[in-house]
Formats: sequence, C-alpha cells, structure tokens
Amino acid sequence: VWCDDGYPRLVQRPGDIALTGKISQRCACFKEDELDQPGLEVYAGCDPSSKVCVV
Repeated sequence: VWCDDGYPRLVQRPGDIALTGKISQRCACFKEDELDQPGLEVYAGCDPSSKVCVV
C-alpha cells in the first residue's frame, strides 16, 4: 500500500460488526497531524514514517 500524500494506516470499521459480526479494517492515508486519532494501526513490519508498506 502507498500514499502519495500522507501515511498509510489500517482503520477499524466498527460499524461493520452489525453486518458481519466482526470489526473490519480498511486502508486510508493520513497526514502527520492526524496520526494520533484512535482506531489507526500501523501495518505490521512497516515503519510508522514510511509512505509505502509491503503487505
């Protein structure tokens, strides 16, 4: 995954629990000042300051 502008993070989608019974995640790009939001997760094995992560 990559971001042209920002940093890739996994975002929890708790709203999906009503449909699937599980919390799903999606990828999104965030600017540096947005990285402290709850529910954001750095990809495993990826440097938090990287704009490209191999998954």
